[in-house]
Amino acid sequence: MKYIAINLQAGFKFLSAGKSVSKTPRKHIARILHAHELFFVQEGELYMEQNGESAVRKDEMLFHFKGIWQAGTKPTSSTFYWLHFDCQMQIFDDKTEAVRFCEENENWGFFAQHFLLYNPERVTLFLNQVNHYYFEQGGEIILNALTTAFFGEIVRQYAQAPTVQADIRFNELLAFIRLNATTDVTLLSLAERFCYNPKYLSRIFNERTGKTLKAYINGIRITLAKKKLLSQLDTVKQIAREVGFVDEYYFMRVFKKETGQTPKEYRETYSASVYT
Repeated sequence: MKYIAINLQAGFKFLSAGKSVSKTPRKHIARILHAHELFFVQEGELYMEQNGESAVRKDEMLFHFKGIWQAGTKPTSSTFYWLHFDCQMQIFDDKTEAVRFCEENENWGFFAQHFLLYNPERVTLFLNQVNHYYFEQGGEIILNALTTAFFGEIVRQYAQAPTVQADIRFNELLAFIRLNATTDVTLLSLAERFCYNPKYLSRIFNERTGKTLKAYINGIRITLAKKKLLSQLDTVKQIAREVGFVDEYYFMRVFKKETGQTPKEYRETYSASVYT
């Protein structure tokens, strides 16, 4: 992850902007960028590569650097804004270095190359204004001023809401797990989908939930299995498969560890009270 420090007082040079709406899957062109570019995804997903792939999802922003090869990596349906510009900037590999630089240099601010926006509605408002003046040929001075103000908003959002952004992303991850717990959800697939380093995700998952990812998923599966044991006549083996366990005997071990009973004992204990 790179961190971009920008001089807000020096102003920005607006070059071009637009909005892409693709209802059928489409892949971004490959090229060498002749200007810095910012992407903001409003709907869907955008897969881009510049020294590594980035999966940019709804309400996320991605920064690409000029002079470097850029390409889409897979076709998707998406709605996104793009903005080409130039400005006075410094690039850092470490967040603490960016913080120190901006503390030592007045009128500088910074943001991450790829992050989830705290208030995407304000970003949409700015970009709509930029596009309006661009296509109406509103003039260089107005477009440069709007671009400068826009990046002031980006810096403000990143500075004010890093914890909120992290919480939003992690809560979305938990919601995804709950909806897909019966499928083959893995640490690597989650890390890729939600843009985490796998080792970091494993650590914060344990810190925030008190469980490993595997234990968390198994807990959801067992809760679902308990409902199925009392509401349908499928065999234990069938229910194990339905809730995501390939191995019937592993399912029974996990079930007993979670409930203190085997699936058969659980069904015999509670089914009578359910149907009387």
